[in-house]
Amino acid sequence: MKIKNNIALIGFMGAGKSSVSKLLSERLGKTLVSTDACIETREGLSIISIFKEKGEDYFRQMESRVLEDLCRQSGQIIDCGGGIVMRPPNLSLMRLNCLVIYLESRPEDLEARLKNHTNRPLYNAERLDKMLKLLESRLPLYRAAADITISTHNKSCHEVCEEIEDKLREYENTSG
Repeated sequence: MKIKNNIALIGFMGAGKSSVSKLLSERLGKTLVSTDACIETREGLSIISIFKEKGEDYFRQMESRVLEDLCRQSGQIIDCGGGIVMRPPNLSLMRLNCLVIYLESRPEDLEARLKNHTNRPLYNAERLDKMLKLLESRLPLYRAAADITISTHNKSCHEVCEEIEDKLREYENTSG
């Protein structure tokens, strides 16, 4: 079995991927990369601007290219955008090259975390029903992609990272 030297964090917007991946990279001594930040750097535009000016399909194409590039490297914590699971080739790439950790969050937790955010192209507080449908459509994809699932409900970033580290030790013992 191939030892996967990258860790990809997936989950819905507001699940805590960015905060957890930052802390996890510090704790594990791995390089932190964000698919969204890589796209913004390549495009010279914010994610919101890319969605507005070029559309979601263009953004998803860029996301796939960035993931391909990141999967050629190792020793990284990859903070993935919430919709990265929407394209089957992305799932295959992550499963082959990364240990995939799904940060699972309850809809009410996501709503509470997102309510003050204005920089999410697919979130609008007035359209909670749209967010719930989007989450529902992605749940099977997150679950199918995950090697490890961690619930973030009522947990701090530190608690989530501790649980991830415990699961990583278990995973290494069964995979090695």
